[in-house]
Amino acid sequence: MHHIVREWRSMHKEWAAYEESKKKLSVDEARVAQLKALLEADRAKFDHDRKN
Repeated sequence: MHHIVREWRSMHKEWAAYEESKKKLSVDEARVAQLKALLEADRAKFDHDRKN
């Protein structure tokens, strides 16, 4: 019985860590998308300036 309780507590902690990492991942993905858009805008500006 104690083994099951220990497993459940361990699983609960792992689940909390998983949820936290999922939140961090969504924030990181949003930041990557933002930086990617900025990079594309800078690249377009660079190409435009290079042609002129």
